[in-house]
Amino acid sequence: RFREGLKVLGVLENIQKYPEIFAELLCYKPQKLTAEKFENLFSINFSPEESTRRIAESRVIGFWRNYLADIEDGTTKASFEQILTFATGTSASPAISFLPNPSIKFLHSDGIIQYRFPTGQTCLNCLKLPMSKTYEEFKECVDFAIFNTPGLKRM
Repeated sequence: RFREGLKVLGVLENIQKYPEIFAELLCYKPQKLTAEKFENLFSINFSPEESTRRIAESRVIGFWRNYLADIEDGTTKASFEQILTFATGTSASPAISFLPNPSIKFLHSDGIIQYRFPTGQTCLNCLKLPMSKTYEEFKECVDFAIFNTPGLKRM
């Protein structure tokens, strides 16, 4: 029935005649990730504006954006696919989008516990970033977490 329906308007004939063109239209192929596309996959859960936490979170998001630029430039060994796997459990965006959408949260110390490394919650598609003081510290801790997570190989 499906084939017959495609024949009605001559679509089936064109699919058979130009398969490479229709493959791009009909078959999902994950896009190559860039820093901008990767950043846009994640929503950021900031604390309320003007809070001291928000100021620190803004600094960490600056580090995050620098880290993504370093991946794109090839100046760090991590890849977008590794980070996506760390946060969501999959190395590519699904055709019908994530459920729930990937998000970024922050690991604030509570006076007793000091969070140094990011964590991923694959069931929630959530990446939790530590409140690093410098970009070098941030990069070192993210790299360590990515490269020492079982199942994530160096790409």
